[in-house]
Amino acid sequence: MPKANTLILPVTADSGITSVRGHETESNGTGPSTPLRQNQNWSGFDKKVYLFTFDTKPLKNRRVEKAWLHVTVPRGELHAVGLCTILSPWEEGAAHNFENRPGASSWRYRQTPKPHEPLTDEHWWAGPHSNLSDVAWSNLALRYSHAGPGDIESTPAEDGASRHLRIPVNPDLIEAVASGIASGLLLTDDKGQVAEAKSLKGDAYPYRYNEAEDVWIYTRHIPVAELQPYVEVRAGRAGRALPGRIIRPRVIDVDSPARRAALIFPAPRAGSEPLIAYELVTSNRPVTNASWDSATPIPQWAIVQPVAPNAEQQIPLFTLRYGTTYIGLRGVAASGARGPVTSVKATIPKPRVTPLRLPKPKLSRRTKPLTVGDVTISAVPDLAKVDPVNGLLLLEGDAYRKHDAYLAGNSIWNAGQRTISLSGAANEVLAFQVILGRAGRKRLTNCRVTLSDLASSS
Repeated sequence: MPKANTLILPVTADSGITSVRGHETESNGTGPSTPLRQNQNWSGFDKKVYLFTFDTKPLKNRRVEKAWLHVTVPRGELHAVGLCTILSPWEEGAAHNFENRPGASSWRYRQTPKPHEPLTDEHWWAGPHSNLSDVAWSNLALRYSHAGPGDIESTPAEDGASRHLRIPVNPDLIEAVASGIASGLLLTDDKGQVAEAKSLKGDAYPYRYNEAEDVWIYTRHIPVAELQPYVEVRAGRAGRALPGRIIRPRVIDVDSPARRAALIFPAPRAGSEPLIAYELVTSNRPVTNASWDSATPIPQWAIVQPVAPNAEQQIPLFTLRYGTTYIGLRGVAASGARGPVTSVKATIPKPRVTPLRLPKPKLSRRTKPLTVGDVTISAVPDLAKVDPVNGLLLLEGDAYRKHDAYLAGNSIWNAGQRTISLSGAANEVLAFQVILGRAGRKRLTNCRVTLSDLASSS
């Protein structure tokens, strides 16, 4: 085995993001420090997290054997931390100390919109109403790394007042970023859980969030180089073998109304290295190695992780267009090497739409409502829309109109017999509306309505 080399990889972009209610569109992309906190209490679950990426060029054609994240804490300690991959592009932005800055990534938006700007797919993390968690720890394709109190090395920082932390990181996360599968890593802590446990008093006394207990870390924007975060990696040379070609792919479970399907194939081998991901693109023509870059990529947050070699791999496909779409797919090795492209055709037939005929209102042969003296009398079902001022009806379309024939007779009212007929199940509440109108010019005053006894055909 080639001897592993130690590489120091500086952080090249970072930002603080919060899910604290009322601040979900704020970020901290240029602040010299940013808070970390998980705060779970009876009123919700709030987070302050740190997004970052690092220089990956030195990792080309290398396998990561061990890795550590180095951060400096000006006050307090991180007792335990979690890191996970971010499976969508994000923007550091120019926000300073948690402000709303259009274009920057925030908890709610991958790109925070301008005021009154219409929302598009470019703004969302993973489709409408998604948030950061949908491309991080809530995503089935994430990679996660945890370091407990016994794993984190804490030493005095060079400024004499801060603590320098050396946090072990699962090499899979570093390789995911280096290979382009992930756009960065997300750091969280459990300080909030510890603080919450210490704050409980008696029987379930609710926790009160105190910002003064937040742990802050220095970002890449701190002007003192010794305090800036970086990634330490021990890496060796990668193998030369490329991931195997994906063979016998088939499209199954086509759901035309939902425009969904699934891709199924035996998982390929990756030579001497593990297969860490798949990449998929779509096109209106067969996809080849030469045409790959001109096809439309399927985002990584929508692609599941590889299963064991030769096992049955299924990848859900959704929001495909109607008609024929060609899907290109290839494997990605831990070193970042891409395998040969395989193309498969998926056809989503446009579903037949059978328009339902609008039911016509049941009308009487009479053309005018029942008139008794100076009063017109009619009854309509309880769901009929009646303008209470002018008596006009909304039977179809979007305009209220005069419908004398409907007022003369409908599904419950027979003007000739002066009878209202209702039907329903036992114990069902039945209702109707009675409409009184002027037959002449006199105003209607002191109107009183009485009903005869109920009669039943049964």
